[in-house]
Amino acid sequence: TAVQSAINAATGTVDLLGKTYRCDSSLTMTASQNGVTLKNGTLNFSQSTANFYLKINGTLGTATALTGNIAIGDTVIAVTSASGYAIGDYAHLKDSSTYTVTTSGEIVLITDVSGLNITIAGGAQHAYTTANSATLAEITPARDVRVEDVTIVGTTSASGTKVRAIHAEMTQRLTLEDVEIDTFEDYGLLLAATIDTDIHGLAIRRDAGAGAGILMDE
Repeated sequence: TAVQSAINAATGTVDLLGKTYRCDSSLTMTASQNGVTLKNGTLNFSQSTANFYLKINGTLGTATALTGNIAIGDTVIAVTSASGYAIGDYAHLKDSSTYTVTTSGEIVLITDVSGLNITIAGGAQHAYTTANSATLAEITPARDVRVEDVTIVGTTSASGTKVRAIHAEMTQRLTLEDVEIDTFEDYGLLLAATIDTDIHGLAIRRDAGAGAGILMDE
């Protein structure tokens, strides 16, 4: 669509100029759009059969296997390779026994890398074992994305399952300001593995059905 093309080319603000745009497919904003603002218009997905309307997401690197178990509160993670990890990076710690809606495990902040030992801030919130294939993977979040003064119009009869109006995953400093979501199939807003999300003036409306307005995940 024209909106997606404008997002892909943007380095600053995509101004919708107060107009309404018919969107028959999903719109995505990734780490390639760090610092981009989408503002001032209506996105009409009422004819769309996509599983989400606007997806804002970072990326997950290749998983590194743990060489030792992690207990709740542990701050040092022993891995098979620490290549590519650096102080200040965020990473995703998980094993097959932990489960959340879109990902499993938790986000950790790396404070030190020494050999094959990675130190994290605050300690692990869950326990992880090598028997359950525990891994660590670097997160490259979509940073400083803003959605401002935007209305998203959806449908309650979309053919896909778990249709989300806004799906934000692996983001950092995401801002939603004066955003209105009008009709959706499953979730109005899903936040998964997000860091420092700022929401002001969010309105979510759905006339019928069992969908959730906001779902927050780790």
